[in-house]
Formats: sequence, C-alpha cells, structure tokens
Amino acid sequence: MKFLKQNSVNLLISLCELIIGILLLIDPTGFSNGIIIAFGAACLAFGVVQIVFYWKKPLAEAISRFYLMKGLISISVGLFCICFSHWFLETFKLLSFLYGILLLISGFYKVQWSIDLLRQKEKRWWLAAVSAGLSILFSLIIIGNPFSTVTVTWIFSGVVLIAEAIIDIVMLLLIRVFVNAKFPKIKKKEKSVSDDSVQQADTASQPTSSESSNDSNETP
Repeated sequence: MKFLKQNSVNLLISLCELIIGILLLIDPTGFSNGIIIAFGAACLAFGVVQIVFYWKKPLAEAISRFYLMKGLISISVGLFCICFSHWFLETFKLLSFLYGILLLISGFYKVQWSIDLLRQKEKRWWLAAVSAGLSILFSLIIIGNPFSTVTVTWIFSGVVLIAEAIIDIVMLLLIRVFVNAKFPKIKKKEKSVSDDSVQQADTASQPTSSESSNDSNETP
C-alpha cells in the first residue's frame, strides 16, 4: 500500500501509456476519434461553466476575468472537435505530432525523476534515466515521422507506448520506492532530537536538590 501511494503518479502514467498503446494497435482510428470527441466535450462543458460564471459572479470579477470570451472560445473549440473530428484524422501528421509531444513531456518528467533519485543517492537512478532517454528518443522519432505509411506509424506508436509502460513498471519494481527510505529515518532522527530537547528543557526547568533544600531552609 505504501509503495502504491509513493508511486501513484508514475504508475498512473505507465498504465495510461499501456492502455493507449494497446488501443492504438487495436483500432487507432476509432481511438483517436474518441479522444478528439472527448476533448471537444470537455471544452464544451468548460465553456458553458465560464458563461454561467459571467452571469453569476460579481460584475467587476466577470469583466476582469473575461468569463464570457473564454466561454465562447471554449464552446467553439468543443463544437469543432465534436462535429469535425474527421478533420484531425485526415491531417494525420498533426495527430502523430501531438502523440509525440505527449511522449516528450513524459520523457522530461522522467528526467526530473532520475535526477531526484540521484540526489537522494538511490543506486538505481540510472534506470529512470534510461527510461527518460528512450521516451525522448521515441518521441522525436514519432514527431519526425520517417515512416512511409500511416499504418507503420500507428504500429510503431502503439509498440513504443506499450514498451515504455513495461519498462517503467519494471523500473518501479526494481527501485521499490520513489521516495527513498532515508526520509523516514531522517524524520525519526528529527523526532528523537526534538524529544531530547524537550526533555532537556524539562530538566532545566526543574529545581536541583540543593536549590530545593535551600528553599526549604529559608522558609520559616
């Protein structure tokens, strides 16, 4: 349970890569079309919320935050994605470019992950670095799109995402924890130090035996 909590973000990314890769291999066109329509629906809902805010919020806030303008733009984008999703599929280069950008962002995230592990003096930090390097390399290949046919590009993208997910999950199992076990030790040490300081303060506040005897002699 502790392992899942400490690595929830990394596991979520890996599972998303695995699911997207499998769906791209099974039905790339249908999956991509569904993603575009879902994005359009999200934009549509966001736009409606912004317009409601424009009429419900105080006038000064509604004017300064441009609720109406943002709502109209979001609704327009949402309707375009829902009604003309085939346009994105026809411009395949744009769609594959977006997939490559997402994979590149994932690679940058893993770069920070590997550096975080290195700064924590984790011996297996290089596993995260290898995964980051592969993500960046594959993303550049997808963005460059050197393949002759669309089918080959879909297959390559799906296989890359599945391979990335498997590598990340194996890497997590080898590293075991993203946050090194040193942190609980440090917290435990800090707690013991604070307990010692409290104990010393209590001891200092208590009168010594000689002081108490002097006080008893002085009292009539």
